[in-house]
Amino acid sequence: MQLLKGKNMEYLKKLAVGCCVTLAILLGLLNSLEVFGNEELLEINQSEASQIVGEVAIPYITALQTGDVKTLERLIDGHLAVTLGTLLRDNQEYPSFLREKFGRNRLLDTKSILERKVSEGFVKTANEQGVGSLIIEMSQPNDSLMSLQLSFDKNKSGKWKVVDQKVIR
Repeated sequence: MQLLKGKNMEYLKKLAVGCCVTLAILLGLLNSLEVFGNEELLEINQSEASQIVGEVAIPYITALQTGDVKTLERLIDGHLAVTLGTLLRDNQEYPSFLREKFGRNRLLDTKSILERKVSEGFVKTANEQGVGSLIIEMSQPNDSLMSLQLSFDKNKSGKWKVVDQKVIR
């Protein structure tokens, strides 16, 4: 089977990983939704999807790329604020680490693609709390793909925040 060599095999591996990641996100989202009990879940409308992407997701990625710890602190909450917050506040070398790890990566997803992903992967309740997960695709300088999975919560004050981050290769 010569067809499954080289780039075709690499593509199939990436596709398989993508399917597994999508399944994991859906399972995680379902677990998160148990918090809402029997409340009716509502879809995120286009305006809110645009707001999430423009005010949280893209600024978060940009802050990772530039090592902007103040912006990161403003955009995180929950478990991520506990685990990452100390590094952001106390480690003087962390901004350099972020710039080295993410600075030369190129965002592959356009704003409209990210908005579609948010519309498909986020929900909220009638009392305006919400959850969602988003995979952001980036190209590294060596042309390999880096996927960053971000989990979001909409808190009681109505602000969407990043509550978890995982690098998926």
